[in-house]
Amino acid sequence: MSIESKKNSIDVKNKTDWYLNKNVLKTLFEITKEEFLYFAKDGTIIDVANKASALFGYQREEVIGKKIEDLEFLNQEEMNQLVSLFNNAISGNVVSLVEFKTRNKHGETVVIEANSGLVYEGEEAIGLLSIIKNITARKETEKAIQESEKRFRDLIENINEVIYTVDYKGRFTYVTPSAELLLGYHPSKLIGESYKVITHPDDISHVLSLVDHIVSGKVTGSEHRLVKKTGEICWVYASVKPRHEDGRLIEVRGVITDITDRKLAEEALRESEEKFKTIFENANDIIIYVDPNGTIMDANNKTKEMLGYSPDEIIGRKFADINIYKPEELEKSLKDFQSTLNGNGKKLGMLEYQVYTKSKQPICVEVNSRSIEKNGKLVRIITIIRDITERKKAEQALKESEKKLRTIFENANDLIIYTDKNGKLIDINEKVEELYGWKRDECIGKNFVDFPVIKQEDLVKCYEYLEILIKGKKSEMIILETFAKDGSTIYVEINPMLIYEENEIHGVLCILRDITERRIIDDALRKYRNQLEELVSERTKKIEEANIALKVLLKRREEDKKELEEKILYNVKEMILPFFNKLKTCHLTERQTSYVDIIERNFEEIISPFSKNLSAKYYGFTPTELQIANLVKQGKSTKEIAEIYHLSPGTIKTHRNNIRKKLGIRNKKENLTTHLLSLQNI
Repeated sequence: MSIESKKNSIDVKNKTDWYLNKNVLKTLFEITKEEFLYFAKDGTIIDVANKASALFGYQREEVIGKKIEDLEFLNQEEMNQLVSLFNNAISGNVVSLVEFKTRNKHGETVVIEANSGLVYEGEEAIGLLSIIKNITARKETEKAIQESEKRFRDLIENINEVIYTVDYKGRFTYVTPSAELLLGYHPSKLIGESYKVITHPDDISHVLSLVDHIVSGKVTGSEHRLVKKTGEICWVYASVKPRHEDGRLIEVRGVITDITDRKLAEEALRESEEKFKTIFENANDIIIYVDPNGTIMDANNKTKEMLGYSPDEIIGRKFADINIYKPEELEKSLKDFQSTLNGNGKKLGMLEYQVYTKSKQPICVEVNSRSIEKNGKLVRIITIIRDITERKKAEQALKESEKKLRTIFENANDLIIYTDKNGKLIDINEKVEELYGWKRDECIGKNFVDFPVIKQEDLVKCYEYLEILIKGKKSEMIILETFAKDGSTIYVEINPMLIYEENEIHGVLCILRDITERRIIDDALRKYRNQLEELVSERTKKIEEANIALKVLLKRREEDKKELEEKILYNVKEMILPFFNKLKTCHLTERQTSYVDIIERNFEEIISPFSKNLSAKYYGFTPTELQIANLVKQGKSTKEIAEIYHLSPGTIKTHRNNIRKKLGIRNKKENLTTHLLSLQNI
């Protein structure tokens, strides 16, 4: 684990503007809340940014409520150092910048840069806020750069530059052995070859354009790219000096210096400046640089969006001249600015002001300022301004909501009790005095088991119910017999709910409703219901006895009916049907014979099972349709049936169609007589 102080983070060797930009960029990352962990004093993680939890491979809810040592970030030695640093920080000895290696959830090594600060409530430190940054890539880059620098240093120490000469045709006539280390070519392989062999194709025209200037001595050097034997490209500075004899160019002598690292550094600096510019211009907060006199040196475009002033309108002016403060707020702002000037590079923390936009709209802002020094001298102040108007409105709405909830709590018709997870009474409304006779102040701070309110066996039920809730299951409300201070019995209906904070059980909220009157009514109803059930039971018994007697009578009635049917059947067969046979032997007309046959068949139908089946099957037939159906079944034609009933054949045909329709065979090729006969076996 390594700790970098602010002093060590500044490259004192570089006196260029790059140094200033680097410090400005560093300061910007230190005060920008992008990835953070918020710890309680005991080391418990209270909150974590999603981006920060993702950095370690954990979901946000997996981290909150745990301590770092629970998450296996570090090995034991590194963990001991980190715990020591944390304890020192909580004690007030906060180290501004800490670097250490850790592991994410997947076991991958991550290098972290952490900047921590104490969080205060009043004058008491209540926690630690750590702004973290993943510098793994930077460390790998630094490591790669260090290795590159080592190789370059070894090269300089051992071989220095490549010295060469070329003739007037541009062919190498001499190359020092160091060329092999720089370009990969042994000097013997370059002698006699044109300089174009190692010059990058895109730079050949550039070098050729300088030849005349080199010969005349107007140009003494050139920066261009060379291609090594491996195909790798390097940047070099070639210092050249022509040699003439008798006014003729004999050769050109030169020294090749590898400037690849410088070019890379320049490119890195350019990228750093572009990155800083991108962050500066696209930040969600206003970023302003102020000189020690309070004059605005630079500002990003967020000033237009937030305050209505473009950067050009405020650069070169002081905040007091922009007229965005109330008089009292301006005085406070000036005092805070002076404190920043005297802060010697320390942050004052977040300061809140109410300011006005260009259109005179009031907004609340959060200001974080930091002085920047160079060589021990204050050069500028960087200020981050964040619009917190919506947050303030939300806080006000929360206060109003809490006030409303408190009003409901105090005036509820039910008793409301709030305990911690150990049963200690945190809050209780005034209903406790009305219901149980205890004053509110007598209850708060004590454990509810200290009051003789619930029987011991019912207390066990309450704990079992809480266990069900903790497992995430639902259960019905509890109804208990409780006792007031004067010993009177009170029946209550209890609806307990678990209260969570940071995914951990923080307490229990119980709503107790007095159901004593309802219980008395329920008991009375239960007693009446029992009496009613007894009466119903007695009445049912009597009805069952009456039913038995009725069944006996019905059975006897059925037997009588059967006996009557048998007598009727016997009398018809013995006393009527024989006379039909006698009539048939008499001299009857054809019509009379038909009548006799019909009467005989009808009697047979009456006394046969088919007659009963036919009546049931033909439910819905008219009497005429039933008579005609019987004649059709006997094989009578339409004409014969018409003569029997003295009706026209068309009428009989209509009845036959109605019969077919009711039988469901109207449009089917099925004989009606055959169909009627088939019904006899049903």
